[in-house]
Amino acid sequence: MVELVDSLVMIKAVGHTKGNSISILEDKENNLYYMFQGDVTYCDAALYSNELSVVFEDKERARETLNRVRDFIKENKTIYCSTHCPEGYLNVEQHKIIKL
Repeated sequence: MVELVDSLVMIKAVGHTKGNSISILEDKENNLYYMFQGDVTYCDAALYSNELSVVFEDKERARETLNRVRDFIKENKTIYCSTHCPEGYLNVEQHKIIKL
């Protein structure tokens, strides 16, 4: 994990492709997190159904990453900002907290 600035961290998202990462922004005032990701899942439906991305270099490590993402979301109020589908933008616009 690398802290970029106060309240913004970048973490490795191993398994999909080399160098894949996730950024998490903490909104301390509202006890809320924004998770920005592109390839852990391609859409929210895959997150809800616990499905891996369609492309990965190491299936076992990709599964570990997805499990960590899901655990984080279960334990923290999180807005999931996927970059491969319209839900990412809509989740931010609607301030939608993901419930798993």
